[in-house]
Amino acid sequence: MPTYEIQNQKTGEVKDVFCSYDNKEKELKKHGKDWVYLISAPGLCFEGSVAKISKVSSGFKDVLKGIKKGSDKSNTMPDM
Repeated sequence: MPTYEIQNQKTGEVKDVFCSYDNKEKELKKHGKDWVYLISAPGLCFEGSVAKISKVSSGFKDVLKGIKKGSDKSNTMPDM
């Protein structure tokens, strides 16, 4: 879901608004008539955005593998 920046035209205060594109206008109206959206690319946050490059030691990977092996089958921990 994107984050939008809005600014109060009278005070210069800037806030981040976290909402869907469909709710963007509703959120702006909630803040009042002095607030406007700052035009920029929306910030996005979603799972799976990090590459699978691991920077941990092989010893730590072994510990994680042991945890996964001994855990419940509903464990969603990715393989290292």
